[in-house]
This record gives sequence, structure tokens and C-alpha cells, in this order.
Amino acid sequence: MNTQVDMAKLEQTACEHNESVKDFQRFVDKLAKLFASTIPSQAGIDLPGDYVFQCWPSGEYKLCCKKVDLEITAQVKSHDDLEYFAGSINNGWLLKVIPILERMTKTFQTASQIIESVLEK
Repeated sequence: MNTQVDMAKLEQTACEHNESVKDFQRFVDKLAKLFASTIPSQAGIDLPGDYVFQCWPSGEYKLCCKKVDLEITAQVKSHDDLEYFAGSINNGWLLKVIPILERMTKTFQTASQIIESVLEK
């Protein structure tokens, strides 16, 4: 069995991993900002895969998963939690969020139309 370790390769791989984790952390924060502007809720919004998203006017947010002990916030993102969430995204999680946003949009559009028709009378 070959036990020779190519230190340059090991260091390169570790650096690439660290960069990919940092990039993903930034994208998670951007996604949270998008959710906060679209579905702001301190009480929590249920999302696919047993995820719950909460946000506050301060810009803080919390993304939890009821299935597993997962909690991602603006300040705390454990490697294990990020890896689990990345797996969810890779398995089409964002595609499952779209219909929820579409339903919420339709609800507001319909309610606005009802109010508008009442006020026009």
C-alpha cells in the first residue's frame, strides 16, 4: 500500500474545499436576503423538506430543519449543516420553493384584486 502523501496536492485540495465552503456560505446569505425580502416572517415560514425560515428587521435570519438538528444563521454556519443544506439544494430543494412563492404571490394578487373591486364601488 502506497502511503506517500503528495503534500502539494493535499494543500491544494484543502484550499479548494475551504474556498468552496466560503462561497457557499456567501450564497446562503444571499438566498436568506432574497427570502427575507420576499417572505419576511419572524414567526417562521415552512419550506419544503421540513425547513423553516425566520428573519428579523435587523438582518438576522435562521434556517432550521425539523428532520435533523440543523440551524444556519447569519452568524453561525457549521460545516455539517452547510453540507446537509447543500445536499438538499443539489436534490432540487430550490425548485420546490418556487411553487410556494407562486402560491403566496397568487394569494396576495387575488386579495388585492378583491380589495380594489370593493374600493371602486
